[in-house]
Amino acid sequence: MARHQRRSQAARRAVQREERRSRNQARGRGRRWLYWISSGTIGALIIVSFTITSLPTPVSNVPTGEEAMAIIPEGQRYLGYTSSPPTYGPHWPTGAAWGVRTEDIPDERQVRNLAEGGVLIQYNTDNQDLIDQLEQFALRQSDFPCYLIVAPFERMEATIAVTAWGAMETMDVYDEEQLQEFVDTFRGTGPELVSCAPLG
Repeated sequence: MARHQRRSQAARRAVQREERRSRNQARGRGRRWLYWISSGTIGALIIVSFTITSLPTPVSNVPTGEEAMAIIPEGQRYLGYTSSPPTYGPHWPTGAAWGVRTEDIPDERQVRNLAEGGVLIQYNTDNQDLIDQLEQFALRQSDFPCYLIVAPFERMEATIAVTAWGAMETMDVYDEEQLQEFVDTFRGTGPELVSCAPLG
């Protein structure tokens, strides 16, 4: 009888051990699944965060408060522009004359032109054929030279940059369709629009 009880107890203990082992294995599997799901979620979030931070910030989302529209004294430099060439910010009280220019225009004067509704087509190249193309493009625009400037700008990385108040596009080769679309969209749309009489 005692031997039979010992065998029964041993069998119960074996069953209990097996049940514990099964429960532990199930918990282990659950933990592994949780680990893999957590790791995958974290990895996905990291990838998404890199993707989001690498997306371009649209230049057209510009502030319209006093600082963005501030007029600073002629000759005073402003070092806070967020792009080169600039597209908005504090500026001098007078802009450059509309038309074709042969020298770089100071940032603060450019921004004044943009505020007045101007589009600036600027280049960083010695390629005279490209410069001629840009100048001829400007000359063909209706009401030239109003609200349009073509000028060199040596402090930018792109070959060509076209800017308006709060907007910029760059290109490495002449693209007349892209230029025309930008000019048609932004010319004469600055926040401090001034009147302009075309030549002739």
